[in-house]
Amino acid sequence: MPWVHRDAAATTERHVFVLDAGGQMLWQAAAPDDIQSLICAPVGTGVLCGLQSGRILCMEWQRE
Repeated sequence: MPWVHRDAAATTERHVFVLDAGGQMLWQAAAPDDIQSLICAPVGTGVLCGLQSGRILCMEWQRE
């Protein structure tokens, strides 16, 4: 899979947004707990969310 530039952002309302290089929203999701940290996968395949509760949530997307 070729490298893809994507950015992820989390809000205080527990929402995660993933944007492409042009700033277009690709998808969004809601986390079950407050988000403490957010890490994008190095090849643009997903996002890891560290939650306040200590759990780790992995969100991956697929190409259609």
